[in-house]
Amino acid sequence: MLTSCQMADCLHDAGLRPGDSVMLHISFKSLGSVEGGPVAVIEAFLDVLSPAGTLLAPTLIFNGSQHVFLAGYPSNVDLRTTPSCTGVLSETLRTRPGAVRSIHATHPVAAVGARATELSGRHHLDDTAVGPNSPWALNAASDNGWIVLLGVTHASNTTLHHLEELYTDWLLPPLATQVTFLDTAGQRRTARLRPYTPHLPRDYPKIEPLLLADGLQHNIPLGHTTVRLIRAAAMLERIGREVRRNQYYLLKDPAARPPALTPVARCTGDR
Repeated sequence: MLTSCQMADCLHDAGLRPGDSVMLHISFKSLGSVEGGPVAVIEAFLDVLSPAGTLLAPTLIFNGSQHVFLAGYPSNVDLRTTPSCTGVLSETLRTRPGAVRSIHATHPVAAVGARATELSGRHHLDDTAVGPNSPWALNAASDNGWIVLLGVTHASNTTLHHLEELYTDWLLPPLATQVTFLDTAGQRRTARLRPYTPHLPRDYPKIEPLLLADGLQHNIPLGHTTVRLIRAAAMLERIGREVRRNQYYLLKDPAARPPALTPVARCTGDR
């Protein structure tokens, strides 16, 4: 049975340090038996990161296609209470005392730690999921920002969507969908969002050999699974070179060549 201390030792040995920020994507069940459950995993990260560090995790409020979800957006979304659909650990982090949740109609992120508000407080300014003000982008803009994939592969690495937003012209439709929800203060907000173009399967795991070869990713065993630790800023720079050369690089079938979409001005905030 894994303990919080064992996990903390493992994460420290892998390179995490006090003051770092971590965007965590996790399959909790992949760890096997954990003494203390999801809370113990969170405590392990916070122990290593120290009070100066920050732990973040996606708390998306839907499963499946963002495009489909927005088309039938529920009338009762309340970011104070609507649970995370991205696993038990993300929901445990969301409901932890002192946690903050970014304000976004589909892709809110939970955060705990010194920079929680700084990294999550601008998400509502974007009209996309992983735009320049999203916690994924802001974490990747930090010198000490990490992406940790615990029991999952790069298929779950949402930060790669930010690369697509930066360097492709096929990802975002010109038309936005308007939705209304209650934010983390209980205030009603109307937001206009551009969902990602559907039906374009990705091959995100293909980046792993490149990151390992360049020393930008470390894989370590933990319990019954593998932890992948990736330097977020370095990943954006390295894989960004590939996407700039070929904007279809991250697609499962790059030869599919989806049509370019008409560029439109970005929304500067919700109303």
